[in-house]
Amino acid sequence: MAYQPKSYRKFVATAATATLVATAVSPAAAAPTNAAAPFTDVSERYKEAVDYVVNNNLAVGITETQFGTQESIKRVDAAIMIARALDLDIANAPDSGFTDVPERGKKYVDALKEAGIVSGKTATTFGAADNITRGEMALILAKGYELTGEADHDFTDVSSRYAEAVEALVANGITQGKTATQYGTQDPIKRGEFAIFLYKVETLEAPTPEVTAVEATGPRTLEITGADLDHFGKENISVSDNTVEAISTNGDGTKAFVRVANNFVPGQETTVEITIDEETQEFTFTYEFAADSVAVENGTFDDDTPEQQVSLLINNQQVDYDYLAANGYDVEFQAFDEDGVNVTEEVFADNTTGELETGFDVTDGPLEYQVQATVTKGGTILVSENATIRIVNLDSAASSIDDQEFLNSKGFVQTSGTLVAGETVELEELTVALGSDKLKVESGFKQASSNPAAVSVNGDTLTAEAPGNATITITYGQLTKEVSFKVVAQERELAKVKPEISPVKLLTNGERAVKVQLTDQYGDPVPNTSELEGNITAPTKLIDTHSIQITDSKKGEAELTLNTTEEVGKGSVYFRNDDDEVLGTLAFETSKVVNTAKHVLEITDNSDSDDLTLNIDDEEDRSVVLELARYTSQNVRNGVVHTDDYKVRVTGNAVTTGKEGTELTVTAAEEGTADIAIYDNQDKFLTKVTVRVNDNSPRIAKVNWVNPGTVNYEDEIINYLDVLEVTESATSADVVKGITTSPATAGPVRITDDAVLFVDADADGTLDANEDELGTVYVKSSSDSNFTVAAGTLATAEEYTTAAGDEGTLIFTIVDQNKDGEDEIVASTSVTVDVPGTPAGNDTPQ
Repeated sequence: MAYQPKSYRKFVATAATATLVATAVSPAAAAPTNAAAPFTDVSERYKEAVDYVVNNNLAVGITETQFGTQESIKRVDAAIMIARALDLDIANAPDSGFTDVPERGKKYVDALKEAGIVSGKTATTFGAADNITRGEMALILAKGYELTGEADHDFTDVSSRYAEAVEALVANGITQGKTATQYGTQDPIKRGEFAIFLYKVETLEAPTPEVTAVEATGPRTLEITGADLDHFGKENISVSDNTVEAISTNGDGTKAFVRVANNFVPGQETTVEITIDEETQEFTFTYEFAADSVAVENGTFDDDTPEQQVSLLINNQQVDYDYLAANGYDVEFQAFDEDGVNVTEEVFADNTTGELETGFDVTDGPLEYQVQATVTKGGTILVSENATIRIVNLDSAASSIDDQEFLNSKGFVQTSGTLVAGETVELEELTVALGSDKLKVESGFKQASSNPAAVSVNGDTLTAEAPGNATITITYGQLTKEVSFKVVAQERELAKVKPEISPVKLLTNGERAVKVQLTDQYGDPVPNTSELEGNITAPTKLIDTHSIQITDSKKGEAELTLNTTEEVGKGSVYFRNDDDEVLGTLAFETSKVVNTAKHVLEITDNSDSDDLTLNIDDEEDRSVVLELARYTSQNVRNGVVHTDDYKVRVTGNAVTTGKEGTELTVTAAEEGTADIAIYDNQDKFLTKVTVRVNDNSPRIAKVNWVNPGTVNYEDEIINYLDVLEVTESATSADVVKGITTSPATAGPVRITDDAVLFVDADADGTLDANEDELGTVYVKSSSDSNFTVAAGTLATAEEYTTAAGDEGTLIFTIVDQNKDGEDEIVASTSVTVDVPGTPAGNDTPQ
């Protein structure tokens, strides 16, 4: 916090303990105003503080005569008062994401979270109705008022979470605790205590900083020595012919570090003025530049952003290349690939300034180079150590790799970290996090092995070479995830058979299929039933025949079909291996009761979706197949009903349905919910389910338009390049930055030659059939313009060129189809055109 005298405080305390009664709302939520009725529950201990919070519109009483000194405070009410005291911008704060904050406090909590003062109990709950504790109050005040300080205390109830904040409050005289050894961290704070805390921190006087010396430590940096410099700010210092950009301090306030906008001129005297309490001190210095050491900073750069420069450190500080040249130094960069080959010309557009090329191909993952710099002047040569630079797609909104799926060459999804020597696994897809959304990606990733002798890498495929351990690093954009594998020699064998349900109820003289899961000794799915052939036994008195077949080899799922006899009883099916070892059992019970007590819509084994939530933009989750199962009064499944024997009624337009045989297929049509109700042919209601349809196709949520200003020149070409932040590419569709989609997307947004915006999901630079279009950029002139541009796409091949005397407005819009299939404008901006006309008697504009 910069130093300012005590008069800078926003409020002053006056002795007029009064308030307004808040009716029908929480007391702290009412708009505070002053009134004349005194509070009867405010003792001398609290009076000055209560006067302050009331008269400065921070709090109200709980009745006309009661402030509620001994009452606790809810977190939402405390948030309202603190946000008011800090004078936060509550009107423009983004949504905090908390779902439990009442409307009266929402904008205040949003502002506190945006300012980094509160974080909530969870990502979605603030704990609005909970009482705020003294520990929580300490955290909020320390953050909100930037309180720091060291103090000795004997509190035994202050954990590490609260230690720094409580120490800061004690050091600044805000509190001394409830007793000598108890701060009362977990105790709810009382309204009277709250008023005292807030009053003391609001009226806290900042100490006066003192400056004793100023020294230039680099071309753009100063070091100031003194005391209490943590209360020293940019407004307290001026540098001749320069601008102060930033100030930071050390922990005890004895040093301040200043960065200015422009380099100091070597050999020229520079004046620094320090102003505190309207008193000015003047310091002078003369800076001399000499390079003693050189280093290149490791860095990550975008694949297609122009004018990116590798950062060079001289004497451990960043310097610009023009400044080095002005001081007689020459710079030369060299770049080398992973094989040590010199690729300087491929990497650098200008290897004397560190400017990188654009258009790097990162389709198969990030690129990595070793970079070295040589700085020379006369007979002095300085050479840096190698630094690593990575080229990635920084436009990706992905924040982490959450999961990965490997497909084993033997036909199953690899779930364990064990491979058998000779096996291969292929990385099929990644699940990446984009905010609260999850996205599956099937390309654009890269793998590397820590031990190729155990597990080698060839593109998407891993090969288990020999027993040993290896860590596989998966890279997607700038994200990485490590997966560990152990290679063993022992071949896989079936080790466990686990029924989905056990015991299961069967009808006599009936047939029932039961799902079972097959896994090997490493916990991975077994994709076939060959090891079970001839090794399944069941009591013949109850089970006539049985058979088993794989239904999903990738997951190791199978179906055991049991055909029962007419006998009633209990028994078990045993699954064994060739050594007669039991791998699993299925208990069952047969019953003769064949009535129908209820009907249930169940998802079939061949359904695309395995639940009742469908995604309209996902081919593998767009439909669900149901069958109407009968259950007896003993809850025994008694077959399924043919679709000809029942009617289907659907609410809304979210889904469509189709019937064939015993299967009812429900397909997503539009976002929303639908009830699927089943009636028999006599219109008797049998059952229903509710299906939810999500449309996760990305749509434009926000566009950060570029403002080119008023166009006032003749022959000025205007197109979408003037209003969108575009990185042009000669070999692929241009990248457009500044467009936010909902949900977020992992791939960059690009624009085609005919002005179609799309998400480049596979990062190949072209619009593919399965990629999402976000809209088309259109332009037209406004009706009051004296020139005409017909509505249509405005691509680089269809530009508008201004003429003398043009006056009006060009309107750019992005048009997309809404969920009803109709065109709608999702974003727009305008460009003002005002080109002076040609004066009379002249042939050319003046």
